[in-house]
Amino acid sequence: MASTPVIDKFLHAIENAAIPACEVWSADATLDATVPNWRLHAAGPAAIRAEYSRWFADPGHFDELRRYPAGSAGPRTACRTRATTCTC
Repeated sequence: MASTPVIDKFLHAIENAAIPACEVWSADATLDATVPNWRLHAAGPAAIRAEYSRWFADPGHFDELRRYPAGSAGPRTACRTRATTCTC
C-alpha cells in the first residue's frame, strides 16, 4: 500500500477495523470533531488513532461514499455513510 493515496489507506483501515495500524497522520495533525451533544479535540497521531480506534472498532463497509475535491490541486475529502453488521 506504499503508493496508495492516504485517503484510501484511511478508508481501508476504517472498513477493516485496522485504525491501530493506520499510519496516515502527520506529527502535527489535529482532530476537531463536533458530533451530537459533544465536541472532541485530539492532537497528534497517537491521540487521533486512539479516538478513531474507538469509533471504528469493528469491521464494516460503506453503503455510500462520495469524494469531493478540496481544491484545484489539493487533497480530497470524503463524505461517508458507514454501515456495520452487529454480531450480537
